[in-house]
Amino acid sequence: MIRTALGADGSAPVLAVNRLTKRYSRAAPPAVADVELTVAHGEIVAIVGESGCGKSTLLRLIAGLENPDAGEIRIGGRVVSDERTWAAPEHRGVGMVFQDFALFPHMTVVGNITFGLASLPRAQRRARAEAMLEMVDLAGYGDRYPHQLSGDQQQRVALARALGSEPALLLLDEPFSNLDTTLKRTLREEMREILQRTGTTTLLVVHDAEDVLALADRAAVMRAGRILQEGDADTLYRNPCNEYVARFFGETNVLPAQPCEGGFQTSLGIVACAGAANCPGAVQLCLRPEHLQIVSGAAGRPAVVDRVHTVGMRRRVVVRLDDGSPGETLVVHTGTESHLVPGDRIRILPRAECAHVMSSD
Repeated sequence: MIRTALGADGSAPVLAVNRLTKRYSRAAPPAVADVELTVAHGEIVAIVGESGCGKSTLLRLIAGLENPDAGEIRIGGRVVSDERTWAAPEHRGVGMVFQDFALFPHMTVVGNITFGLASLPRAQRRARAEAMLEMVDLAGYGDRYPHQLSGDQQQRVALARALGSEPALLLLDEPFSNLDTTLKRTLREEMREILQRTGTTTLLVVHDAEDVLALADRAAVMRAGRILQEGDADTLYRNPCNEYVARFFGETNVLPAQPCEGGFQTSLGIVACAGAANCPGAVQLCLRPEHLQIVSGAAGRPAVVDRVHTVGMRRRVVVRLDDGSPGETLVVHTGTESHLVPGDRIRILPRAECAHVMSSD
């Protein structure tokens, strides 16, 4: 079945991937397995996951740098790869920025950009290159060579080169991996502004959830060659499908639970949850650190403070449930007004209707 999810305006997606599979060895699991994905016009979508999960392979398959074993790829409504069709990378309408930028060291900045503008008359290429450099805030750098630029400047040149030909789809492979934290934060903000201003449909590969929050409209979480869940950052944080997705998008407490009257029975006691009535057996609950609270009086479960770390305007408190055994370790977030120290005896209680039911990994 061909996946043809429509954009907000009813148009066909710019990218439609259907049942895409790639194996490098018959003896090994597939690098990409039955992947389905769509990207609408002007959308910025991130593929996220741990190293080796298949996200860069997926990008290379879409770009035409790898041959799939099965499945279909459509770009702009046109089939560029299936069992009967194969379009070369230069005929797919795709621009790509590689992890190492892939700039030609012997060419000037302008030369690198005009290299991808062969379809334009020669007289227009320089003007187009200069316009792209101005867009990425590098006006006046056209006659420099890549080795004369900083890492973030090289990244900007690579982006200018990819956008110069006005591709139907832009692919970014780990665009921030070679930058330090400060430069990465600045470039993320500038890159999103450029992509939104130009309306460029973009698919990027990242391994940092913070990059998704800062740049992407939507993300697809990948593991072992398969997409586990898609959604915006808020959905993936609040409603992860399993523990892997939950932990990828932030620290969490995962509790084994059994449905019971009023919610779920857990090591914290009964946790209220509207979904309990529909669960036939044992489940896992996702409780984010902000979903637990430290309370006074007899309410809540006894616990002992193990560690306290100040992180910005909050404190991260690691506690052990005090049940006479080694105890379960949980994380609670509090305000900086709390003055807890290791060894303090406290009580913790889940906030009302905050738990999310997850499936097993």
